[in-house]
Amino acid sequence: MALLNIGFDYNGLFWDGRATTLEEQALLPVEDPVEMHATWSEVVERLMNHKDYPTDFRKAFGIQNTSEINKDYAAFAIAQFERTLVSSGNSRFDQFLRGEIFLTDSEFNGYDMFFDASPDFPDAECAHCHSAPLFTSNRYFNNGLDDVPSLEDFDDSGRGEVTGVLFDNGKFRVPTLRNIEFSAPYMHDGRFETLEEVVEHYNSGGSRVANTDPLIRPLGLSESQKKDLIAFIRTLADTSFLQNPLFSSPF
Repeated sequence: MALLNIGFDYNGLFWDGRATTLEEQALLPVEDPVEMHATWSEVVERLMNHKDYPTDFRKAFGIQNTSEINKDYAAFAIAQFERTLVSSGNSRFDQFLRGEIFLTDSEFNGYDMFFDASPDFPDAECAHCHSAPLFTSNRYFNNGLDDVPSLEDFDDSGRGEVTGVLFDNGKFRVPTLRNIEFSAPYMHDGRFETLEEVVEHYNSGGSRVANTDPLIRPLGLSESQKKDLIAFIRTLADTSFLQNPLFSSPF
């Protein structure tokens, strides 16, 4: 999932919430075989032998010797950078809230469905989990993805793997919808390639098991209403953030 506004998280990181802080989260990808597939001893040695990092570590952490560089300092640095990944406030949605622009008819129809703001449109049940301004609740839900006979039959137990609570099986963290159009594929396992597939899943009502969230239900959205909902979701695109040179490669 995207790291935009990740510094405002307060309820666990990764899809299953296995890390409780950004510093803890930053340590894990290095040794994950699917990600960096390295060891921290290897990474620390590379940092010690880098032409710039020894000086940078001394300035940042007040250490005297290169030998004092360690994985905890590296995690502190990564976490502090991640806390700077904050929305610019220049998305069409933000501009609309400030009264600077009008949304198109399609975008505004989608707004009404997203927030259940008008009796003229069905409630798309989005804002309960993807609540403004972050467009996430930082909570964990079973959103009806998997058709399983019982809570013990999920291929990926999700939150339940962390908590050990059976009723948490199949629950995953709600991602932010800000810049969501740029972070395909979707869901914890990347099963959906497009926003259209995501909306179709929710419109269908998904699958049910004991802990499926009660708001997961057939929505009855028409084809035009589904397009309007996606049009609104695209107003959360923050291209100013994506183009910020502070977040580009420093090398």
